[in-house]
Amino acid sequence: MNRNINLNVEKPNNSSSHYRINLIVAKLCKFMEEKEAISHVDSEKVLNRLDKTDLSNIHQFIQYREGTIPLIPDDANSLQMEIISEVAEILLEQEFGIPSNDMFDDDGQFYEQYQDRFNDLYDDLEEELINLDFKTL
Repeated sequence: MNRNINLNVEKPNNSSSHYRINLIVAKLCKFMEEKEAISHVDSEKVLNRLDKTDLSNIHQFIQYREGTIPLIPDDANSLQMEIISEVAEILLEQEFGIPSNDMFDDDGQFYEQYQDRFNDLYDDLEEELINLDFKTL
């Protein structure tokens, strides 16, 4: 099994929040590589696929988990679900080597084989995200 994830993420010059976002994504990818026995999870590709909204959600979630901003539980849960869903979909694309659009039927639902795998990825990502210690990043 290839273990190419490097958690010694270089701190970008532009901000510590960007560094922490990179670190969170790298930790999630490393966890998935180990837990799911995926041969290689490219955290850089995952980061590059996340749009501004996704990155903003991760940043806000980090702040919430650090205790620097308050969120009502429903908002915190929504952020968490959005982050996990986006990362799981990107990992699904990496695993199957096809764009997620090709994994959906005409009604916009995942085909069964992809839905089952998405659910597994989602559950494992959720477990890791919940257990991360954001105060020591």
